Amino acid sequence: MIFVIAIVVVIGLTTGDNTTNSNDFNSEIVLVQDSMTAVSADTIYAWEYQAGELEEGVAILVNNNGAYWVKDNIVYAANGLAKSWSPNLAYSPTGIDLDTVKDSVKS
Repeated sequence: MIFVIAIVVVIGLTTGDNTTNSNDFNSEIVLVQDSMTAVSADTIYAWEYQAGELEEGVAILVNNNGAYWVKDNIVYAANGLAKSWSPNLAYSPTGIDLDTVKDSVKS
């Protein structure tokens, strides 16, 4: 019986779909959440976060509208909404914006 349970657990851990797993980017999501000084903590933790690789960094999409980019543990705002939530951040480099962030979290 234990053997059967172990097999079920292993199969459950190894199967999945091809969507981006934001759990793979937990540390970057936490950095983004920590940067959101203009938003209440209760709100931040209730929001939806999607993540994916982008330009040797990590793109984070918040509620399908706020775009962030994290590289070398530095968080950048990739659009104006993210900048309004995280006013102390610099903007991301040219070419990293809401559209590129959305594209990277879909793949």
